[in-house]
Amino acid sequence: WAAYLSIQALILCTWILPRRRGLAFFSFLGGVAYRFYRRDRERAIRNLALAFPQSDPVIIAAMARGC
Repeated sequence: WAAYLSIQALILCTWILPRRRGLAFFSFLGGVAYRFYRRDRERAIRNLALAFPQSDPVIIAAMARGC
């Protein structure tokens, strides 16, 4: 139930928060997830490197972060 309620709270935030604050809030959550979910971060970097083989690794990492 805790996971369900957490997701419902996040959905509610999308309705309540003004657009700019919502974008800032979810951008923050994305940054936290990027730092803590190492396996998914590495998968994203690997997939981006395969999709853009000519790109610099610094650019690939920035794309994975969403910058």
